Amino acid sequence: MQLPYYYVQDAPPPAPAHHWDYRLDRADQALCGHSYDEPLYQGHDRPKDVCDRCEKLLPAWLTDLWEQWADEHEHADAAVDQKAERQIRGLQNELASAYEKIKQLQDDAWSRAHKGKRVKGVRTPRVSIVSGGLPGHGKKR
Repeated sequence: MQLPYYYVQDAPPPAPAHHWDYRLDRADQALCGHSYDEPLYQGHDRPKDVCDRCEKLLPAWLTDLWEQWADEHEHADAAVDQKAERQIRGLQNELASAYEKIKQLQDDAWSRAHKGKRVKGVRTPRVSIVSGGLPGHGKKR
């Protein structure tokens, strides 16, 4: 996150520049409470000399800013986590359903191939589902 510093010069140098009033967003006063007579907006680049009172108030404003940012992102992260969990559950259900269909198709194919006869000592072959990606990697289920 880029910090939105904005500097205002109230008088020509050597008078110090002030920080914009970030907390209350006042156009007529600096962060330190200094009232402007004829403000000259300096932009985002830090001038050579900045008001000490504004600089001392900056950490409190930054703390508030970061707490607000963290709160916003914590709620957003929780929503993303919930959505991901729902998607994972949906995919797990689809996988379980597909696995059951594969088992049923295997049983049907075996029955057709052997015309419904049970062959002693021979088990119906099953497809091995492997977790972990490529065959030979991961655990068989």
